[in-house]
Amino acid sequence: MTIKTINTYVRGGKLYIDSYTEYGRARFSSGLSVEQGRKLSKEALQNLVYAYFRGDTQEKVTHFSFKALCEKYIQAKSLKDQTIRDYKSMVNCLSKVFGSKDIRVISTESLKAFVSQPKGARFKNYINRLINFANDNYNLGVKKVISTNITQTESKRKMMPFSLDEIKILLDSSSGDLYLYLAIGFFTGARSGEILALEWSDIDFEFDKIQITKSRQQNGKITTPKTSNSKRSIDLLPPLKEILQKRAQTSGYIIKSKKDNIISEYKKLLELKGLEYRNTYNTRHSFATLMLTRGEEPLWVCAMMGHASLQVTYTHYTKYIPQKQARAQFLNDFLK
Repeated sequence: MTIKTINTYVRGGKLYIDSYTEYGRARFSSGLSVEQGRKLSKEALQNLVYAYFRGDTQEKVTHFSFKALCEKYIQAKSLKDQTIRDYKSMVNCLSKVFGSKDIRVISTESLKAFVSQPKGARFKNYINRLINFANDNYNLGVKKVISTNITQTESKRKMMPFSLDEIKILLDSSSGDLYLYLAIGFFTGARSGEILALEWSDIDFEFDKIQITKSRQQNGKITTPKTSNSKRSIDLLPPLKEILQKRAQTSGYIIKSKKDNIISEYKKLLELKGLEYRNTYNTRHSFATLMLTRGEEPLWVCAMMGHASLQVTYTHYTKYIPQKQARAQFLNDFLK
């Protein structure tokens, strides 16, 4: 790492460093008093800058631009091909905004300003994930952009569940692969890739179960599901069982159309029926909200959807869980 300039200034009786490096501008407290700072040589000041970047000497300093950090993240994680492509695409966008600056010299305010813009909002979770990785593995001490707690407004996809009446309208008005896609989505809560990867051999009509063990990526490649919890055996509900039994085949994929074709037909259907457009992922949200508002157990909904924990279900769908319910009724006559 090349240090271009080093200047010092005093704030609150402490010596601060203001240095321009090839990684970007670094401003930080030296932790030294003004008197101690006066005794420092140029080489000692340089060493403070190297130490700020977690290196005792120039040779030991590691560059942590978004691009460099992303490459380390990909190497350390077992990611699917599609996820790797998504990460590289995002880091290319970030590099256009922040260049090759080290993440330790990009202010939290700058990152917050970026992600608060429409074009930057989709990068919030991605940036936080890389910062968490950097702090955990390299002890960089970089502040996160946002809280890691996921709220409804920070959700990756806007939640706009269909009502039961709207679900009936869509199923009554669709046919072919779109009809099967919607039926499976509405009555299982499965993710889009999981639905498209289902084969007839995954359906157990005898014991009313569906095995979800794989997912279809955007490029058509079949991979494992999103997370380890995503591999699951779920209930085949009566309406879906009836629909699938009428079309059952001995083998092959249940849905043969590509996702792009499904989405195209889906958009046309919504427009035809005068329904507000929403992402196809909302078939998943619709299942969760429908079941929870009708009093189904959150733990069962969690298992059906393949959430990592019940907390994930509560985080996304708490407002749909009925709260007006008499509690501990067995104690009503306890004192009588």
